[in-house]
Amino acid sequence: MVVGLFAHTLPRFLAEHRGPVSFLHVDANLYSSARTVLAHVGPRLRPGTVILFDEYFNYAGWEEHEHRAWREFVAGSGMRFRYAATPRTTSR
Repeated sequence: MVVGLFAHTLPRFLAEHRGPVSFLHVDANLYSSARTVLAHVGPRLRPGTVILFDEYFNYAGWEEHEHRAWREFVAGSGMRFRYAATPRTTSR
């Protein structure tokens, strides 16, 4: 566990852990934090990388946070992706 803001801790962590990223768990909640994570880790993503977003969608305001950061990252990088799984919603 590395404690601190992503902008302060990720550069050092990535310098100490080189190489491509095969699994990325983004638990950033906020747009700015998710954007920071993707800016730092994005160049290490490769075909087959699995990304798990903790708060990607299905809550009030979801479009403006991790989802927005991901969509902007994809648009800027030209990266292609597919959704492998999404939570099931049920109505009662």
